Amino acid sequence: MNNDIFKYSIAVIVLILLELLFASEKNKPFFRKYFFHDICYTIINKGFAFGLGGFFIFYLMDGRPFIWRGFGPLRYLPLWGQIAIVILMRDLLAYWIHRIFHSKVLWPFHQIHHQAAPVDWLSSYRFHPFNFMFYILRVPTLYYLGFSGKAIVLLSFITEFHSFFTHANLSWNFGIFKKILVSPRFHRFHHEKRGIAGHSNYSTIFSFWDILFCTYYYKDELPAEAGLDYDYHQGLWGQFFSPFKESYLLIKTYFSKRKE
Repeated sequence: MNNDIFKYSIAVIVLILLELLFASEKNKPFFRKYFFHDICYTIINKGFAFGLGGFFIFYLMDGRPFIWRGFGPLRYLPLWGQIAIVILMRDLLAYWIHRIFHSKVLWPFHQIHHQAAPVDWLSSYRFHPFNFMFYILRVPTLYYLGFSGKAIVLLSFITEFHSFFTHANLSWNFGIFKKILVSPRFHRFHHEKRGIAGHSNYSTIFSFWDILFCTYYYKDELPAEAGLDYDYHQGLWGQFFSPFKESYLLIKTYFSKRKE
């Protein structure tokens, strides 16, 4: 626990320094719009990850994730081989979770993430807990596929830091590697208010998933303004409960039309 807090603190310091030195949007106030909302979402979802994710890790792996060797054919792979497959599997699952939450029925939950304007590293935890839960569920999914606990746990910090980095207020890309790895600029196109970009670039680490599934978007110009192109100014309490109602009504309307 203390080790996780230390690593998280180091990551936060690094990201703040990068944004101060290489900011894409200059003169952005530190206490920008939705800052305290983002702090609340970070605390809630970080606690949710520790609680639910920790439960899966220690319950499924009998409290010994670094000893859990996995099962089936995968247990015979060396650690580096398991890590390579795990990071691909985690990212493929993340791509489809992200894309599904852009569907009409689940968008009421995901719109909270896209309300962030401007986008910075703190936006990476700005998710409705119901949306965030699906990312946590990758842990038991990988467990039941037979991967070792060490491979699953070791990647958690890497993927978390990369999420901070890709949401950071930076315009960096990876040049010739932009079709392989997700960069801050690549992901900032996804957060654009208007245009096709908001329905593209669902990848979190490897951008080639978007190429493979025909959702890749990139241009040389800097991304446009982030946020939603409609008003959505509910408080935290409303943001937590209203998506359930909105999604229920959408599902109800859909089945009502099917009966007609």
